[in-house]
Amino acid sequence: MNKMTKLAAAIALTTGALTAPTIAMADVSATAGFVTDYYFRGVNLGDAGAYGSIDYSAGGFYAGVWAIDDSATSAELNGTDVDTSNGNDGVEYDIYFGYGFEFENGLSLDLGYAA
Repeated sequence: MNKMTKLAAAIALTTGALTAPTIAMADVSATAGFVTDYYFRGVNLGDAGAYGSIDYSAGGFYAGVWAIDDSATSAELNGTDVDTSNGNDGVEYDIYFGYGFEFENGLSLDLGYAA
């Protein structure tokens, strides 16, 4: 399964969760932006990229998808070949979900998963 198919499946899954019947106090948010250098844990993963996310939360539960298109390198922007040696291979995405709650003494706990 290619990356675009996986991304489409992730977006469809998140959208389906967003349109399902929900608790009255549900929140949906989205972000979008552009970075000139894409670093993760000190490693340059791309020269430029557009990113976005969709997040959903209700009653302590949260879920979302975050994606970045890191294929637009400075070489590509200048009209030359794309350099894939730095990990600039297209769309990267992360799906995450979890549940967080707070005890009466102020201690909070969050159990989550990201893929």
